[in-house]
Amino acid sequence: MIKIKKIPTIFVSKQFYNERYLRLLKENVSVNIMKLDPFGEGKNYINTIKAIIDKVYKGLNI
Repeated sequence: MIKIKKIPTIFVSKQFYNERYLRLLKENVSVNIMKLDPFGEGKNYINTIKAIIDKVYKGLNI
């Protein structure tokens, strides 16, 4: 499905992911993985949301 839909990036929560599955995806499908941290990439809520939006934008435009 990832190849058919040409999905460039898969986004995962930094706290809730399985490294084994991500490694399998990278090896077999050649997809970028971006880890998002909804619990605090920035110093406050607004900075956290901005950091997440920036990563999603970057991941969709690869």
